Amino acid sequence: MSTCYILGAGLTGLTVASRFTEEFENVVAFEKNDYIGGLCQTRRLEQINYEFGPHVLYAKTRTQQAFWESYLDNQLIDYRVRCCVNGKLGTYDELYDFPISRRNLKRLGVAHQATAPDYSNFENYMISQIGRRGYDTFVKNYNIKQWGLDPKEMSAEWARFRPLTLKDDNPKMFGDLWAGHPGSYEPLFEKLAQNVTIRTNHAVSAMVNADGTIRALEVRNGQVDPKTGTPVRKRIELGPEDLIVNTLPLDLFFPTDLTWRGVIKVFTALDREGVMPSYSTTFPNHYPWTRVLEYPRHSGQPVEGKTLLSFAIPFGDHRPSLEEVMAQINRFIKNEIGANIIARSVESERRVYPVSSKANLTNLTKLFRQAAKLKNFLTVGRLGLFAYISMARAVEMALELVDNRTGLQSEQDRYDFYQHLREELW
Repeated sequence: MSTCYILGAGLTGLTVASRFTEEFENVVAFEKNDYIGGLCQTRRLEQINYEFGPHVLYAKTRTQQAFWESYLDNQLIDYRVRCCVNGKLGTYDELYDFPISRRNLKRLGVAHQATAPDYSNFENYMISQIGRRGYDTFVKNYNIKQWGLDPKEMSAEWARFRPLTLKDDNPKMFGDLWAGHPGSYEPLFEKLAQNVTIRTNHAVSAMVNADGTIRALEVRNGQVDPKTGTPVRKRIELGPEDLIVNTLPLDLFFPTDLTWRGVIKVFTALDREGVMPSYSTTFPNHYPWTRVLEYPRHSGQPVEGKTLLSFAIPFGDHRPSLEEVMAQINRFIKNEIGANIIARSVESERRVYPVSSKANLTNLTKLFRQAAKLKNFLTVGRLGLFAYISMARAVEMALELVDNRTGLQSEQDRYDFYQHLREELW
């Protein structure tokens, strides 16, 4: 009897799982949390839905659009982002466009024509596209907050897939065929999990490897040995026809470290609606947060007399002082918004943003080499491929893995496939 074990029941893992129910007799998904869906799952505060996200659905092709519409009733939403460069929350028109537009540079008194992209590092790439003044105003400090690195220390590998070149005035954030939001992602994950055995509160802690094959998994289910006080580990033996699909960070299982950025999200409900100039506002130069999201606008939820914001504060090895962050958020709400706080929730995740430094990409190549040696192991997704990608790209990667699984027979096949998937990071 063949079984496919999925490590992680987020969007990528459940997309693979739903397809493999047709190919394997059993599909089992292990999830460390007590819920499925990962960072995309819907939560609620003051009866307003939110995700750890933001998570916007968008499609570059009709096929991608059809995938979302086969699972969800989505609202078509016009996503436009504003950029606050001076820390003062103005109106929609007073703030700057994001993605960066030609009129942004005109407002700065700068004329710039993009040159051939310079991919030597991220700083040089951005200067080649938007000029030094645009880079200093909109990109440099934001990048340092987001990634914890000076842009000249970062690879520009993912830049070519992001909306980082000069755009027309008042650009859409997702300039694609279609963009929207279902209001709640719960129906999506319920449908993807059909016919899949879900094991929540189960964290895979180790894989037992012998002769290039994973022979067993070690799983913790939250139980503690009453005699020793240590977590109980359950060993799951694998059969010759079994397959493991990993969507967890590769550096959990192989002795090569990667640098991740975490993020603290401060979710704050206010007693007024429509308090921000757009569904998302970025803050490159002031405050510890990179952006503020207003969820009713983000997801098209009809709410009256209140709203829900999230403040995103990235962090590296050392978390910022939550007390100091809260004090700055409170001052911002009082001075820039003029509303009262009615509820608050603080959540954080450690491995969210993969840092595209040269050292990390070198280590990632080593990890891919190690992972490719395993005959019954495949890795995919944002965490599994150390890839800064969207929901749409995560699903596309998952479907591509399902379609190509039988052709990934050799070590070189698997290595080339992992590198191929990372060629498009959007």
